Amino acid sequence: MHGFRDALADGLRRHRRKNPGGANEPVGLVIDGTTLRYAITPVLRDEFLRLCMNVTTVLCCRMTPLQKAAVVRLVSHGLDGVGGGGRPVTAAVGDGGNDVAMLLEASVGVGIFGNEGRQAVRASDYALPLFKHLRRLILVHGHWNYYRISMTANIFYFKNVAFVAVQTYQMFYDGFSGQSMFDSLLYTFYNLTFTSFAPFVFGVFEQHVSSKDLMHRPYLYRLMSLSANLRCWYILLWVVDGWWHGTVIYYVCHCILVGGMEFSDSLFFQSDTSYSAVDFNMFGNACYIFVVVTGTLRIVVMSRYLNLPIIIGLFVTGALNLVIMFIYQTFGGTSTYIYMNYVYLASCPAFWLCLPLVLVLTLLPDILWRISSDAWWDFQIALSGVKRIHEKRKRNAWEKFVTRTNSSS
Repeated sequence: MHGFRDALADGLRRHRRKNPGGANEPVGLVIDGTTLRYAITPVLRDEFLRLCMNVTTVLCCRMTPLQKAAVVRLVSHGLDGVGGGGRPVTAAVGDGGNDVAMLLEASVGVGIFGNEGRQAVRASDYALPLFKHLRRLILVHGHWNYYRISMTANIFYFKNVAFVAVQTYQMFYDGFSGQSMFDSLLYTFYNLTFTSFAPFVFGVFEQHVSSKDLMHRPYLYRLMSLSANLRCWYILLWVVDGWWHGTVIYYVCHCILVGGMEFSDSLFFQSDTSYSAVDFNMFGNACYIFVVVTGTLRIVVMSRYLNLPIIIGLFVTGALNLVIMFIYQTFGGTSTYIYMNYVYLASCPAFWLCLPLVLVLTLLPDILWRISSDAWWDFQIALSGVKRIHEKRKRNAWEKFVTRTNSSS
């Protein structure tokens, strides 16, 4: 036991690096099941894990099923909290019944249809017919899925902040009375129907980088594996963007639709109605429509793959919203303040004057953001091509060195 510990310490001294796996020469560690039995004991497992993190590749061979699961558990629990993060995400790939324990222990299990039965496939999260499909599963679908889920989450932050910002500004003009700008059902419809289908379609079909680039440039996957889209500063950008949308929408409607609360009677061309009630509700409904429209167009601006399902989803969203608004304004009959409210609003010239102003002011920063984002992704794609050439040269140089060493010996 002491001799094995000395060997581990010597390996750490010789191969310790500041950046694990980032040295100029590849260094691998090969360990069999008999030796691994001692390495994963409570006395040595921390030193063994540090040694593993300071080499390029670790190859464990002739292991029992329990040892396979123990190695996954060692990495998952041993690196918990390292670098300020949480427990690392582990993946296991297996094709036989002896891999079931490992697949169940890992965060993500991938089963391969093999000649040893389908036990591994039944215990896995993903099933593949051939091992070669693993590359596409990780580099393409893994990249796309992370981007879709993370950006959909940011979209929900954005659209809800915009919705809240409009009501927050109204509190300063109604004496913090708690008076709502919208009818109670509109709060339910906002996330249930008005702004739900477009983010859903985006989260299912968006492809911000082509599969060809992702397959030939593994470096792009590393960008997503670092949780780039869920960092605090990036989420804060979406929150600020949502607040900007709410600010523009409220004050454009406030100044044009209701004349800064001073000349509203001259802007809503209605007769036999109470302006004190109709103005406020029409003002709130106008803000509501602009929040929904700009939120949907925000998705259009950020989408890099406007395929047929996304386009159909946007049209369905618009048509469904129009139908819901038309039906909603007839609830309760003529005695309610929402009766034909959207029809009256559509006949107001000031409403149509607000529309282009709101779209330009809210979406202009988003368009600039999109242009800078496209430039960043183009740079990363070009950089990944350079890295690929550099890695190929390093690999060729290492193969030549190994060949010369073997021939001389």
